[in-house]
Amino acid sequence: MKLRLLSRADVERLLTWPEAIRLQGEAFGLLSAGEAVNPVKTLIASHQPDAEVLFMPALLKGGRGFGLKYVSDFHGNAALGLPRLQALVLLLDGQTGVPAAILEGRHLTNVRTGAGAGLATQLLARRDAAVVAVFGAGEVAGPCLVAVCHVRPVRKVWVCSRTEARARAFIERMQAEGAPVPGDIAFTADRRRAVAEADVLVVGTNAKAAVFDGRDLRPGTHVNSLGNSTGRELDAETVRRSKVFMDSRDGCLAYSRDILEPIREGAIRAEDLCGELGEVVIGKKPGRTDEREITLFKSLGVAVQDLVTAQHVLREAQRRGIGTEVDL
Repeated sequence: MKLRLLSRADVERLLTWPEAIRLQGEAFGLLSAGEAVNPVKTLIASHQPDAEVLFMPALLKGGRGFGLKYVSDFHGNAALGLPRLQALVLLLDGQTGVPAAILEGRHLTNVRTGAGAGLATQLLARRDAAVVAVFGAGEVAGPCLVAVCHVRPVRKVWVCSRTEARARAFIERMQAEGAPVPGDIAFTADRRRAVAEADVLVVGTNAKAAVFDGRDLRPGTHVNSLGNSTGRELDAETVRRSKVFMDSRDGCLAYSRDILEPIREGAIRAEDLCGELGEVVIGKKPGRTDEREITLFKSLGVAVQDLVTAQHVLREAQRRGIGTEVDL
């Protein structure tokens, strides 16, 4: 029994942005069409050490594949010189359950998360969207910005972060990406200005409270919110003013404080939420229907994204002879 091991470098070689964005449409469409089984993720929190660990299983019906992702966020890792986030994806044959591959999951997670924001922007943002405001300067925000730039003609980016030095390091990384990411990327401490000028917002933070005032959103803005399961980065006004689409309705109503708190506060009702992004993909729900609508994509990440993306990477690895095979 052969198991293929794929390193981060392997995944980077095998996964392009256009393919990643396309694959998220496939994954969300399968989920919303009932062709995937995607249980709500299992979250285990630790206080000593301070950490969250997620186990995320999924399968595609008809024996098309099983997968499981482990992802952890150990908050003290930075002090040890280690990345906070660690992840692995296990793929199993859909007909036999035989383990097929293990992939380094951190890069795959970052790319599929960013590509999800890119897909949402492609489906929901105005076609002429050209100014992006980014909240956060970490591993989530960067891939999201890159993906957004692949689907819209972005010419200006504002970056808002609690730490200016971190924001400037982020700007250097993003400028080094080159086209389609523009060179005009600047830090601002004026969050109201950034929000008021933006056509698209990318919000990917570890914040525990809202990072901007929803009253500052212009009509026609699209918001991508991809913050973590335990935090909150949006205020109730943002959610109230928006047409809200989620990666998974069940997942967001179980874990997303950005959705749950406005419901508890009486700002919205669960039935006011428009639905899942996959419903737009398969034509079950309309996306943007008016140039003045504010649209919001809320994503905590779903395992079917990892499964579909990892399956593509494995197929490419097998075709091109990339990776290391281990005989179990």
